[in-house]
Amino acid sequence: MVSKEEIYEFVKNNGPVLTTTIVKEFRLNSVYAGAYLAELVSDKKIKVSNIRSGTSPVYYHDGQESSLVNFFSYLPAEERDSLSQLFQTRILEDVSLSTQAKITMRRFKEFAVPLGVTVDNKHHLFWKWNTLQDQEAEAMIRQYMQIPSEKTIPSIPSPPQEKQTVSLDWQKKFEELAVSHKSLKGELESLKKTKKITEASRNFKEEGQMTLTDTHQQFIAEPHEFTKRLHGFFKERSIAILEYTVIKAGEIDLLVSLPTALGGTTYYCKAKDRKRIGEGDLSSALLCGQLKHLPTAFITTGALSKKTEEMMDKQFQSLLFKRL
Repeated sequence: MVSKEEIYEFVKNNGPVLTTTIVKEFRLNSVYAGAYLAELVSDKKIKVSNIRSGTSPVYYHDGQESSLVNFFSYLPAEERDSLSQLFQTRILEDVSLSTQAKITMRRFKEFAVPLGVTVDNKHHLFWKWNTLQDQEAEAMIRQYMQIPSEKTIPSIPSPPQEKQTVSLDWQKKFEELAVSHKSLKGELESLKKTKKITEASRNFKEEGQMTLTDTHQQFIAEPHEFTKRLHGFFKERSIAILEYTVIKAGEIDLLVSLPTALGGTTYYCKAKDRKRIGEGDLSSALLCGQLKHLPTAFITTGALSKKTEEMMDKQFQSLLFKRL
């Protein structure tokens, strides 16, 4: 006989999960599985997300919020686009959002955290991505609103959640899980140092060795030891750099072409020079790859945390991971 505690431990160690996951793991029917999960939510041992697959919500334990991005494909296109924009920019001002986006921010509390600030006696409501620290959020708001560093930004209580007046059928099955993403606009380019260089062609010698192009020469010229290590890794494996963005020292976004028998395969690649890599790092990289409709690779100098390593074969099996 399956106990509620067994299901709790499974969610704690393997979440987020769908009801169907519990059905298969414990050989229960969907009614009993749903009842157990509902009791655990009622006992406040686990949480339930507003993301749904058909009529089944996603259940998760505290600390698993970052892994919920792996279920973005279950969201309707408009909600997915709104949350993806928040993920990309980290901060959004409520007044700049469409009505649908405002509803999405208020609905998905597991992703969007409200922040209220007062500037010159005027209240402003912002939304931050759930993993963004308050100090980072304040710095971004200052830059966004061009507030001098010496000026204090008084915090105000976040406004109560507004009652949603739009009737939406959240229970219906979505016709397609893979819907083309709308172009994300309004990125705060000033929040990071960006350098994008697009390669005009992909040249390889007959013996399979990569011919250095302007992109590679520019990449080598970056004044970081990590960049040189990456270049050596790519050159050794004949991987072409199609485009790259230096986010900050030790963190680079790339589009790369991996050689195959049928030609080059384009990957989104996140490269990080960090001692420890957690599930949040991998989840964020996977989401970026999904937004670009590309498979994802993650290259790092660091080691996976023990918990993340245990999750590789379950939640991150589609991700190509390599440690330098």
